[in-house]
Amino acid sequence: MATILTLAELSHAVYGSSPLPSNNEWKQTSVDFKFSGGYYGVAYINTTTHEVVIANRGTIWTSLANLINDAELAAHEVTPMS
Repeated sequence: MATILTLAELSHAVYGSSPLPSNNEWKQTSVDFKFSGGYYGVAYINTTTHEVVIANRGTIWTSLANLINDAELAAHEVTPMS
């Protein structure tokens, strides 16, 4: 089972600014930029234990699209899907 440190490292790696912990390999990225802000998440797999961890990226404060999307969510507006 992944340690809290490993989970924290994977959560940090989803932002692209740090290396993956040993024995973990990037497997898949899910990106949807059809609406403002979009979604970004990565599924990681431990090549030794075959454990899968899905890390979701949150708001990037330097991204105007992310901030607009957060404001829409705060205003309870539905984000358009297309």
